Amino acid sequence: MGWRVATKPQRKDLLNDFIQRYHGAHLFESRENLDDDLGSSAGLYLSRILSWLRLHCSDGDGLDLHIHAISIFVRCGYIQELIDMEGVPVLLYVLTFPSQVIQDNHCMLVIQLLQTIGRCGRAFKEYISLCGGEHSVIDCCIHKGHPTCTSPLWLTCRTMLLGQCCGNPNSVGTTAAAVQLMLDHESVPVQCLGSQVLRELVYFKSPHYDVEFTKRFGNLIPLAIKMLAHDSCKVQYEALELVHIALDDRSTHHALADHLLQWLRQSAMKAEHEVAKTVEEFYEVECFTHLKSPVLRICRSLDSTVMAVPTFADLVVDRQGLDALVYIILVATEGSLKWLTACLTLLRLCAIQEDAFGIVASICQHSTAFVREILSDKAYRLLSNADDMPDEIDLNESMDMLLGDADRCKSIWKYLHHRGWPLQSPVPDAEDADPTLGAIEAQVEATMSTVRQDFEFHDGLLADDPPPKAFSDHVYIQKLHTHFQHYRLRLSST
Repeated sequence: MGWRVATKPQRKDLLNDFIQRYHGAHLFESRENLDDDLGSSAGLYLSRILSWLRLHCSDGDGLDLHIHAISIFVRCGYIQELIDMEGVPVLLYVLTFPSQVIQDNHCMLVIQLLQTIGRCGRAFKEYISLCGGEHSVIDCCIHKGHPTCTSPLWLTCRTMLLGQCCGNPNSVGTTAAAVQLMLDHESVPVQCLGSQVLRELVYFKSPHYDVEFTKRFGNLIPLAIKMLAHDSCKVQYEALELVHIALDDRSTHHALADHLLQWLRQSAMKAEHEVAKTVEEFYEVECFTHLKSPVLRICRSLDSTVMAVPTFADLVVDRQGLDALVYIILVATEGSLKWLTACLTLLRLCAIQEDAFGIVASICQHSTAFVREILSDKAYRLLSNADDMPDEIDLNESMDMLLGDADRCKSIWKYLHHRGWPLQSPVPDAEDADPTLGAIEAQVEATMSTVRQDFEFHDGLLADDPPPKAFSDHVYIQKLHTHFQHYRLRLSST
């Protein structure tokens, strides 16, 4: 029975027989073996399969058979024939099929075929890039809608992208645009995967390091700062990894310090949501504050940077970074995350950069010996024992002694004002306010004196349940949990 006269079910039977005969058969691992068995009809058979795949498999019927059959030809070395028959555009067309038609295993097999073709030489990589292979693979994975980028499909995509971007200098514009597509995507997992691919390509110790790609992508610092400002802690982590890569190049240190301290200054003068002490123990409110706090992000970034490269502390101190930290300690609520983070960063800088004690003394109108006496023990303890938790280091007494009474605080305000800092505490911007949280907080503060983390929930307090009738206090707690429901759902899914 010939392929041309066969019906669709008969062609599926022919393909199934072909796959059963040659798939995984050790006798047909090379082109010579397949040629000996099929003769001159091998290339014609491949063209028929590609044509039928393009014209008659958009509904998913027989899709896996066609892809497996093509993989046999690719394995046996029919690469150039596949290129000449425009097989790569056909494979990329398959990736555009709707999610209900093409399954993950089909996508993975197509991507692996593209990867195999690209490994055959730089010219083949360039051809895949010319056909838009990188963008098609990324779009396919995005449309599959996986909640994370650790699925086998996304990992296959990552491997293919690394292979395409490395050693493909004539297509570096296309490959860089594909990575930028992931970095600009609204999905957090996609951004993280894009950052991971970028790190592999620009880090000089990586096996995938590519000089041309690194030159084309340019300065990493603006991208890292942009990612540090993201609400997701996963994106912030990826941004810190990029910062550490930038630190390997000493010529970038001054620019990096300028960017970090400019962000710190802007964040210090911007009001943050700081809950009152009556609800500060409420775990989810504290998590919300943590996610919203730009000061916490930038201080942790500075901590990570100066711990990795101690000489970076010199740049932070020389660029008036200590002024910003003292200002934050002045304006922030004592004991809040914002206040605590600034205190810890100040201590780390003092422990690493010896001149920092004297500069803090001049800011706070004290002698250097006095500042060293009240801060040095905690600073060196924090530096020498990274396992110490912040709550194990009592900072309240030290900071009270550092800032002094009201008259001394006024002197510090005056000093900072001459250095360009505003005299008044920051006022929250209207667009940055969270009206939902503000209304809930006001209700909670009005009806509750304390909120325990181990609150015993009663029936009817879940987000989908009707509000309880007898417990008015519980209504407000329910509203808080409803407001933070998306955080808990994300945490449980990971």
